Amino acid sequence: GDILYLVACYDEADAVLRQALAGARDADLATQIRLQRKIANTQRDRYRYDEALQTLVAALAVLDWDVTGVRLDAPVQEQPPAVPPDWFAEWLHLHMEMLSICYWCGRVDEGIALCDRIQPVVERSGTVGQQANLMGQRATLELRRSRYATSDQTLALVRNVLAARLEAGPPATIPAAHFQLGFFLLWHGDDDEAETELQTSLLRAEETGDLNLQARCLTYLTIFYRRRGLVAETRRNAC
Repeated sequence: GDILYLVACYDEADAVLRQALAGARDADLATQIRLQRKIANTQRDRYRYDEALQTLVAALAVLDWDVTGVRLDAPVQEQPPAVPPDWFAEWLHLHMEMLSICYWCGRVDEGIALCDRIQPVVERSGTVGQQANLMGQRATLELRRSRYATSDQTLALVRNVLAARLEAGPPATIPAAHFQLGFFLLWHGDDDEAETELQTSLLRAEETGDLNLQARCLTYLTIFYRRRGLVAETRRNAC
């Protein structure tokens, strides 16, 4: 399922992941939730945003309250009992995917409100990488709210995301962090640095076989070369 998703075979990935979920009824809770989240991602990337959100909300409902009564979004002033790290990781992943859908659907105010709600939990319990996840999602929503006029403040936030990724990983997240910085730099008017970041992201995406990320890099490199009047490079990247 993961390989099929990576090469953008979303229908096939969905089918395989559903088979895996059906066979994982006796597996631990985090494994089941992880499979539901991956199914939601295949729905999102086929533009079935409502279906994806329903899948995520259903998964989140299970994780928010476990049979032990541990609630993961307890108020900051109340230190909750210890939560298994894999539960917290999946709780955060689910929220990150919900924020992604808010971005794609233009539900910016809803997404920012969700960031504000979970930020204290992430600051209290999250790793450097998990905090970077939230910073990146907030920056993306802020960019959309500003109609892609990148502010200095938002650009600084995205630079911090890449720095955190380079420091703490995981390695699989670094190519997308380079892309995000290049994307923001492009709309900030820093074309040369944008090209460097997008090329770096493209190279790493080619190494991992991530077709979705490759397509995004080529799209915005095409815009960069067209701005520069570089016809041959524009045509090469557009094809």
